[in-house]
Amino acid sequence: THYMEEAENLCDRIGIIDHGKMLALDTPAELVKSLDGLSRISTVTPLSVEEVAQLPGVHSAWQEQTRINVRCYDVPGVITKLHELASAQGMKVEGLTVHEPNLEELFLNLTGQRIRDDN
Repeated sequence: THYMEEAENLCDRIGIIDHGKMLALDTPAELVKSLDGLSRISTVTPLSVEEVAQLPGVHSAWQEQTRINVRCYDVPGVITKLHELASAQGMKVEGLTVHEPNLEELFLNLTGQRIRDDN
């Protein structure tokens, strides 16, 4: 299924497959636990993804259309650093969203892309 919430609620074991390759196989709880608390912050800011990637506590950062996405363990700390960096340059951080670890985030972390509907 392409519906991770449905899979999480109905399945005892889940396999994450991308382009025919099995990337992970375990219970939903263990799969989410494998992210080890790695969260994603998504925001709109004129800061460059390279600047954001250099902030302390940032595991990885990438641009997705107009948003910058950041993977980190210390969400409050990284949010503070984002605001400090933007403020020092006379910029703002807007539309900030925190995505806690779940199966959707695991898929994104393993494949580098969102779940696609191949219909």
